[in-house]
Amino acid sequence: MSIRSRAFIAVAIVGLALGTAGGARTDSLFDLIMRVFGISATPSQMRGERDVTAGKVWIADLEGGAFTSLTTDSGYRWPVYERNGQAVVALKGDSLLRIPVTKGKVEVQHKIPGVEKLVGFDREDSDKLLVVLNKDTAPLAFLSLKTGNLTPLPYDSRSSDYRRLLSHIKGEERVYGTVRVYVKAESKQGMEGEVVWDEVYLQQGESEPRKVSNGDGVDCNQPSLSPDGKAVVYIKVSDTE
Repeated sequence: MSIRSRAFIAVAIVGLALGTAGGARTDSLFDLIMRVFGISATPSQMRGERDVTAGKVWIADLEGGAFTSLTTDSGYRWPVYERNGQAVVALKGDSLLRIPVTKGKVEVQHKIPGVEKLVGFDREDSDKLLVVLNKDTAPLAFLSLKTGNLTPLPYDSRSSDYRRLLSHIKGEERVYGTVRVYVKAESKQGMEGEVVWDEVYLQQGESEPRKVSNGDGVDCNQPSLSPDGKAVVYIKVSDTE
C-alpha cells in the first residue's frame, strides 16, 4: 500500500470519528469498529476486494511451527478465534459454525443468511462479532453469538470515507497491536507454466515478515490471530470434501 493511500485511510478514519453531530464520537462508526480485535486505525496494507474461495480450516502454531487441520471437510470461510481461544467460529454456506481447537465436534450455532464475512470480536463484549453483510445500505453489523441477532451499524453509502473504510474492513489484513497478519501472492514455475497462489504472512513490529502458512502451491488466506498471539487460523483452499 502506498504512503498516499495509507494517509488517506488514516485521515478518513479520523474524519469519521469527528464527523458526528456536534462533534460527539459516542455513536460513530469509528468508535464501534475500533473496539474490534484485529482492526487498526492506521492500516499499513490494503489488498483489493476479490472473490473468496472456501476451503478447510487450518491452524499454524507460531511457536512450534506445526500446522493442524481443524476440519476434514471443506467449504469454510473467514475463521475467527473466540475471545477465550478455545474455539474458532467460521462461515459455511449461510451457517455460523463453532469449531473447537481440540478437534471436538463441529456445531452449527446459527443460520445467518446475508453474512459475507466474519471480521473480529468486540474487545469489550465477547458476545459481539463484527460481520460484513451483503447489503449496500447497511453492510456492517454486530452478530450476537448467544442469540444470532444482527445489529446494523451506522453507515453512509454516499460518503467516500465510509466506502474506503469498508474496503479496508473487507480486506484480509488484520492488525493486533504490533502484530500484522496479511496475505501475499507467491509463484513458482510448474510443469504447465507459472503457478501463483496465496500464503499467510506475519510481521511483528519492524521485524522481517515471515510466512506462517503451508500452501506450497495451494491458496492459504483469510487469516486471524489467536487471542494469546501464539497461533494463526486461516483457510487452505481445497476442492475435496
